[in-house]
Amino acid sequence: MTEEGGAAVIADMDKIVSTTARKEQRLTKPAGDQLRAVVRTVRATGTFWILLALLTLLAAFCILVPDFASAANVRNITLDAASLLILACGQTFVILTAGIDLSVGSTLIFASVVSAQTMLLLGGAEAGWGTILVGFLASIAAGAVCSTVGSWRSVGCPR
Repeated sequence: MTEEGGAAVIADMDKIVSTTARKEQRLTKPAGDQLRAVVRTVRATGTFWILLALLTLLAAFCILVPDFASAANVRNITLDAASLLILACGQTFVILTAGIDLSVGSTLIFASVVSAQTMLLLGGAEAGWGTILVGFLASIAAGAVCSTVGSWRSVGCPR
């Protein structure tokens, strides 16, 4: 082995030893130091401040409106948010594939209005399962037509 090659091997070994020593030092740090490091990292991100604002609003509404934290209200909020969460998951995939489709929200609203108007027209407040099924199918058809027209406008008609 040449002198240069030997020096390179020794330098590489020194790097490995120093890296291992740093890892061991991190693992042997007191739990309080590790916790402070995690808290410092979380506070530096924007997510922390958004979460803090959300918790502040939650506390304010719980104080100002006595029924805000009731089980019925929490159920209503989660049911109202369910369709938006499903929409957000689908939109995430669209954005990840380098496409942006801003018509998703308007298509949801249009399909919802078509469904509601269809069910009101057919059954009103005493609607049965048949009326609900027809309203559901009407919303699917309205969403499909709206999406198809939007796609043709942005991409072009297939030939």
